[in-house]
Amino acid sequence: MQRIKSFFVFIKTRLATTVRQPINFRLLINRPWKIGLFCLLILLFLGGMAYAGYLSSLPEQRVTEEKPNTVPVEYGDVARSVNAPGQLVGANQVQLSMQVEGRLKQVYVKPGQKVNKGQLLASLSERSRYAAAAGEAEALFQQAQQELDDLINAAPEATAKARLAYVEAQKAFEETQKKRQAMNYPRASQAEINLAQADYYDAITAFEFARDSYDDAAGRSDTDPARIAALRSLSAAGKQRDQALANYNWMKSGYSAYEIEQADANLAKAAAELDKSRIAWERVQDGPDVVLLSLAQSKLVDARVKAETARGAAEHVDLYAPFEGVVLEVNGKAGDPVSATTHLISLTDPTAYE
Repeated sequence: MQRIKSFFVFIKTRLATTVRQPINFRLLINRPWKIGLFCLLILLFLGGMAYAGYLSSLPEQRVTEEKPNTVPVEYGDVARSVNAPGQLVGANQVQLSMQVEGRLKQVYVKPGQKVNKGQLLASLSERSRYAAAAGEAEALFQQAQQELDDLINAAPEATAKARLAYVEAQKAFEETQKKRQAMNYPRASQAEINLAQADYYDAITAFEFARDSYDDAAGRSDTDPARIAALRSLSAAGKQRDQALANYNWMKSGYSAYEIEQADANLAKAAAELDKSRIAWERVQDGPDVVLLSLAQSKLVDARVKAETARGAAEHVDLYAPFEGVVLEVNGKAGDPVSATTHLISLTDPTAYE
């Protein structure tokens, strides 16, 4: 409709333009096609005016929009149901096993039997063996606990002993070190050597005097007291002379390679003892020996675990119902070997299904 109106406006505009211009009839006669075009435009204009009048005479129609139906929004669960074949089973159904291995002494229930929570279902024949093992493990645990307590209680005395041993080792090392350092110098001073030489000469003089006395008594009998006394004096003078000579020669000579080697060995031994006593003292200076304490604590923990395990095994020679239910299946009888992997009894709760 809008396009038609636009077309009429265009025609009207062209006609108005044409009418306002003067018409040259001579040109129209010389160009007949323009006369045809002019007539066509007039006809179109008249037809358009007639059609526009017709349209304006028609009643106006109003278009009304229909609103869609609405409903208020509500929040809630969407329920769905599915029908399918299935099997109803107990929601609380368990396979019971003995927690330790052994041979069944007795099974006290049978399939279909109703049992109460805590009711005895089965037991093993090895009750005494597991009880003995639990007692032994408990004794070892108590022993480990006592050893740890003794170590802690004896700590002050052990600390004092270690301190004393460390001090003594220090003294021994210092003395051995001084002896070894002395070997780097002559054995004695020149004055000490001269004194030793004089002692040796005096010993020679005493020996010669004793020998002369013995020679004077040589004509006497062997049992004569004077000869016996002279012989004793000669022997003693000889020993004193030899000792003085050895002392004199020792002071004049230097240390031998063997003596130095022995001194080095003694010093190394004293150093090792000192280091050993120092470590022992450091381990106990603040309390119990840290190494022994760690070992005792580890031993106690291991003994506790073994005791608890053995105690639990002794308690599991009997099998009890964990809840009230019905026995579905029994897979064993008296004398059969069982273990923790043997499904002995199947139990279900008839009040719970899924």
